[in-house]
Amino acid sequence: MGSDAATGSGNPNLWTPGIKYGVKPGNYTHMTEFFGPVLGVMRFEKLTEAVARVNQTGYGLTSGLESLDEREWDYWKNHVRAGNLYINRVTTGAVVLRQPFGGLGKSAFGPGLKAGSPNYVAQFMNFQETDTGKAEGSLENPALASLVQGLASRQHPDAKRVLRAALSYERAFREEFGRDHDHFKLVGQDNFRRYLPIPSIRVRIHSADSAFDIFARVCAGRVAGCHITVSSPPGQAHPAVTLLEDLTESWAGAIEFVEESDEQLARALRDGQADRVRFAAPGRASDQKFSAAGEMGGIAVCTPVSAKAGWSCSGTCASKALASTTTATATWACVPTKSARRCSDQEVA
Repeated sequence: MGSDAATGSGNPNLWTPGIKYGVKPGNYTHMTEFFGPVLGVMRFEKLTEAVARVNQTGYGLTSGLESLDEREWDYWKNHVRAGNLYINRVTTGAVVLRQPFGGLGKSAFGPGLKAGSPNYVAQFMNFQETDTGKAEGSLENPALASLVQGLASRQHPDAKRVLRAALSYERAFREEFGRDHDHFKLVGQDNFRRYLPIPSIRVRIHSADSAFDIFARVCAGRVAGCHITVSSPPGQAHPAVTLLEDLTESWAGAIEFVEESDEQLARALRDGQADRVRFAAPGRASDQKFSAAGEMGGIAVCTPVSAKAGWSCSGTCASKALASTTTATATWACVPTKSARRCSDQEVA
């Protein structure tokens, strides 16, 4: 690796491609994303150590693994934080739909919906709920069923709409967000698209929120498997929050309720206490909260709450792609075949 002396161009800003050995954990080369032909090489003794060093950077666009040990495949794809994962193949050349492209953490933009994925265009659209319809079927999740029954027993005016929402969220999770997808089923290469639950979300309460806004966001987070923290401004007791706390007492540690100012919420985001903040509508989130979420590689979602799935569930998950071939690589978290795989992951909440 060298500058103009090596290239003979006379341009001190032009460098030849190079490999840098002896990179130490935590140093500048390890923690910096270089947009240039520079490869930093680090030594490790165990796969767990290597994965930890990858995740330490906060970046997570593409990651690759060369291994014939399926146990290593499983550990790696379930622990490395990257949007496109490749097992036993090159980590470039993502194809539309086959390996939707996009990352996690500091390598994601907005909700992290992948370019080339079936739901990519949705983030550029404005949705309006028009078909209220009739709630048909029964809820599979006992916690949600208990919540809806509690609302119905109190003759709450939003009970039927919350039921419709919960049924829609469960159906979307069952058919789209909760399963792996391989659209091509190629011989010799697996390409899986999957979603990962956002580990921890903050449901931020605003005085303009309706009862449905509050209950629906909590239902979506519960369906996706997120840990939910209901965050209320101090001194602004919302009747729906009081009722929600009473109806979710059996949820135990899956949900908690806190009072915090905007400054305290921003500090919690910077401290990594939440991976995503869900507001009920645009205009209810301050620039301070958007900045705090962005600094930690998270996001603040403020699309309107709906009884239809789509954004309500996609706000609680992250997308991931895993690809693997019969010889090498994977993108999107998928389980490789006997030869290789690729996966694409997207977080959901």
